[in-house]
Amino acid sequence: APAGLEIEVDEDASTVTYGGISVSSRGGAQAPQSASSKADQDKRDEVYFDNEYKIQQRQTQKAEQMLEIGNQKIEQGEQRQARRALESAYALSQNDAAFNEDARVQLQKLKTQQAMMGINIIRNNFLINNGVVSQQIEQQKAAIPLQQGKGVNYTQAQVKQIMDLNTVEDNSAFRRLAERIVRQQEAIEAEAGAIQATLPGVGQVLNFSQSVQGKDSPVLQIVLTAKAGSAGVPTEKLGLLLALFVALGLIRLAAPKPE
Repeated sequence: APAGLEIEVDEDASTVTYGGISVSSRGGAQAPQSASSKADQDKRDEVYFDNEYKIQQRQTQKAEQMLEIGNQKIEQGEQRQARRALESAYALSQNDAAFNEDARVQLQKLKTQQAMMGINIIRNNFLINNGVVSQQIEQQKAAIPLQQGKGVNYTQAQVKQIMDLNTVEDNSAFRRLAERIVRQQEAIEAEAGAIQATLPGVGQVLNFSQSVQGKDSPVLQIVLTAKAGSAGVPTEKLGLLLALFVALGLIRLAAPKPE
């Protein structure tokens, strides 16, 4: 079938429609769709694409709302809710490339900042547990008090206060480590998301209402095949490696033994 076309199969009637021609596993004569049925099909296509457009518009509007909520939560210091809102904005804006990229950048910036703050807190706790106490650590602990069971909430002003108490070298090291953590998290999320395949509802739906009998092809078969991409070592390379080991072994056996 041509690319971009969707074939609809009527299992009850064992018929499939493509290009105005109906094919049936039960046999029959060629029967193109009439002009009226073609007009009906065009009308259904128009309604279908209109519905798809409206669905995408609603998703984009919802994404804009979630992005606004996320920015509000950031200003309020509610870190967990802010991240969830930005994640929703990114997921819902897949149909708008420009907006989706904006949501992705803001989400990545928030993730990196949260990772830096987490690294800073872990560093301070490690130093305190090992008997190292300094004015810098005391000031940072006072700037962001821990809330049991609610995580750590902080505003952008508190983030600036914490980072200003660190040295430039510490902040640079924390940022590099945070960016690495975020990249690893995104790689894991991408692998998990690849397990689920979502096929967009785009294409032309073809209806087969009458049966035909194809010459020398009484049975219609539609076969869908799929296979996973090879993530390991190719078979050719394994065979070459095995042959190399065999050759080395033969050379060793053929070599004269020292007396």
